[in-house]
Amino acid sequence: MKQSKIFCVTSVDSLGCTFLDWSIHWLSGQDKFWSSKTNQWTDICKNPIIHTGAIGNAHNHPKNHPSGWDNTKKLIALFPFNDTQNFYSLYPVPLHIDHCCHDLGMEFRDISQPEKWQQVQQYQKQDYADMCSWLAQEMHIPCVFVAFDPAILGYRWKSRSFDRMLTSQKKPSSHQDIDDEQEELFFPASLQAWQSMGLTEIWDKRERWALNMRPFDSSCFDDFHPPGSHWVNCQDLWFDTGRVVQDIMSWLGFRVDRSRREQWLPIIAQWQQMHNDQLKFPRALPRIMSAILNDHDYELPLLSLKEEAIIQHCLIYQHGLNIKTWQLSKFPSNARDIHKLLEPNQHCLDVAKSQQI
Repeated sequence: MKQSKIFCVTSVDSLGCTFLDWSIHWLSGQDKFWSSKTNQWTDICKNPIIHTGAIGNAHNHPKNHPSGWDNTKKLIALFPFNDTQNFYSLYPVPLHIDHCCHDLGMEFRDISQPEKWQQVQQYQKQDYADMCSWLAQEMHIPCVFVAFDPAILGYRWKSRSFDRMLTSQKKPSSHQDIDDEQEELFFPASLQAWQSMGLTEIWDKRERWALNMRPFDSSCFDDFHPPGSHWVNCQDLWFDTGRVVQDIMSWLGFRVDRSRREQWLPIIAQWQQMHNDQLKFPRALPRIMSAILNDHDYELPLLSLKEEAIIQHCLIYQHGLNIKTWQLSKFPSNARDIHKLLEPNQHCLDVAKSQQI
């Protein structure tokens, strides 16, 4: 492909496009990056990786990150195009939920209704599809699309983007902020009912999550493929990074600066480790479930409350079992000790069973 003055990287989930955007600029030998956050050229950072508590990302790189078609148009209009040596990039994402609700004349509380939530998702998907088509067909901007791999559905179980809350531009301070917001948005009736009965302890919250969450649900975007884009599987990007990024550079028409590549390789290793860490629990879940059900002596990894709730969800919906969790603030560290707590599930389940792991 002939080199363009602008290129685009995009994904629906947080799949590594910030790191990819930085890598393309870095490997090309470019020294400056134009950021809409500061409306000026800034030096390319030497390492974009940030570790913030239990989450890591590449957000030391100030990517141009519009949400939705209209905001993408506005951002491109800001590019100064007065630098003949450097080039520009953007990382657009689907329109944020709060903007979708505004456009559809909905209140946030409306999305707790399945039909309203589906309407929001379809609106979001159509806007994103229109944006991608416009970029490729009218603006002739080459676009790299990083696709989610359904084989690693558990990657979605932990929020990786700490840029903003779902319903506002406020930055979350922890995973707890994100989980609480989603619970209040999607399960307000359940939350109110349990609180009215005084079921507010940590073991109550875990059980409510286990009943409400749908950790194996797919996304309406999972089959999405923007026309004219360079399609990349996220796992290939994460774990075969050198080859994949080299292919992308060739597709964009950019040459790789060999000295920059040598500095880039150890940073790849850091970035790949973050994704390996993110996938430890979902990859281990089948073994954990088998050990609990079959009374095996198996040491469990350190589990978060949400991960404990996912285990309890699987027991309830897939095996008709539950755990005696009253006053159990933390799961035992061995599967055999959880097996001792198993009992028949007593909840009436009026929803479709969860998919099998």
